[in-house]
Amino acid sequence: MPAALPVVIVALPFLGQFDDDHLHAELLLFVIPVSVIALTSGYRRHGRIKVILSGAAGLLILTLGGTVVHDLYGSIADRLMTVTGSFVLAWTHYQNFRLARKDLRSIS
Repeated sequence: MPAALPVVIVALPFLGQFDDDHLHAELLLFVIPVSVIALTSGYRRHGRIKVILSGAAGLLILTLGGTVVHDLYGSIADRLMTVTGSFVLAWTHYQNFRLARKDLRSIS
């Protein structure tokens, strides 16, 4: 997961060319693959399906907020959905990390 950070930093100038109103949609191009890789990796260690489901819910909320909700209800609704999805996804990543680390400790 930390290996993705340099890629995101390098891509920031590229993201600056997008319209501010749709930046959330473009950020999904980075968030979705990184999250899928990280959550899958953790799931292989701890085997808790709740983490995958929670991550999928967070990604769904983010995706809806950055695409459909933005177009139908405007940027305020987009931001509310994006923040909600971000919190769900951040909590999921924290739980995934904690469970994967706990599992690694029990093996050694």
